[in-house]
Amino acid sequence: MLHGAVDRIVVAANLMNITDIVTVIDRSSLVRYCGYASSNMESFRPPAPLRLAYSNLETEWASFEMKFRWFLIAIGANEKPDATKLVMLLSTVGDDAVKAFEAFAYQEGESCDTFDVVIRKFKE
Repeated sequence: MLHGAVDRIVVAANLMNITDIVTVIDRSSLVRYCGYASSNMESFRPPAPLRLAYSNLETEWASFEMKFRWFLIAIGANEKPDATKLVMLLSTVGDDAVKAFEAFAYQEGESCDTFDVVIRKFKE
């Protein structure tokens, strides 16, 4: 069962008629793609959730981000729309990080719907 921000992104994607997002199974699973070969999904695993209690959070985030970007490339999702990448990120990053995402403040011209902006907010 999904909660909070992930639900809002899925609803927003549906309202915007983004058909790449079919379902989000749960926080430990990822988005299923229309026409995406499930065998590829099974051969690559997303990184473990971000550990916010880790003493060096900057190093922990850098490692998570690098592994997540490799994962996106490995499954062919790096060119997917931002909404798809955000759902994948938020369903992988872990509950505590999703709570942090929900608390991010955005400046004028920034959007919580833009993948690169959200990645930058996690770095801040």
